[in-house]
Amino acid sequence: MLYLLMKYLELERLMWNLSTLGGACSAMADYDMSFAKRAGEISEKQMRIAAELDDRTLLARCHLYIALSAAQQADFAEAKRIVRIIYLWSRHTQNEFVQACCRGVRSKIKSIELFGTHALRSDVETL
Repeated sequence: MLYLLMKYLELERLMWNLSTLGGACSAMADYDMSFAKRAGEISEKQMRIAAELDDRTLLARCHLYIALSAAQQADFAEAKRIVRIIYLWSRHTQNEFVQACCRGVRSKIKSIELFGTHALRSDVETL
């Protein structure tokens, strides 16, 4: 029993560290495209941990982080597809917290699509 508790606590600690790192990479993705890819990779690691913890809300949030990474890389169709799927799931399960997260990520995606990011505008200027 103690082993399971220690494993759970270690996974939680790892998730906190990855969340901090992922958030920093996502913020930097507005200025450097390589950080958007790195943020997506971190989110995939978080997804594996969320699955091991059997935390469906956390798993849904990880999908939303991946959607944000896709938008930061100008893959708006994929980003919107992910948000739509997670939003439908959150409505079905009546998870209002995830619904609110979906609305926030959808707004961020629309903003990136309309105005771009410094990194996306820099890529266009170099073409």
